[in-house]
Amino acid sequence: MTNSLRDARVCLVLATSSAATGVYFAVHASWWCVPGFYCAVFLAWCERRLRADHRRRLWQEEWERRRRVPGERPGPLIPCCRLALHSEGAAHDRWCTDGPRRAPGGG
Repeated sequence: MTNSLRDARVCLVLATSSAATGVYFAVHASWWCVPGFYCAVFLAWCERRLRADHRRRLWQEEWERRRRVPGERPGPLIPCCRLALHSEGAAHDRWCTDGPRRAPGGG
């Protein structure tokens, strides 16, 4: 289990309790439900991002394991790394699975 999965489970429990708090306040004190529902939505979003990070880490570990097997050359993950995704392919980080990169501007 990765830290991301553990944190995702914590966020899910907190999101559920925040939603329950929101429902309680929606019944008893109408406007007090807003913070509870806001926290529930935010924590649910955090849970989804953490689970995505967990899956990505598992894919990277599997890719690394397959790369070390003699004679096997796995293709790069799509996207090859998060930095490439957010820089539109201009930069790559140490987790890049797309092989060695040339320096920008170097022909």
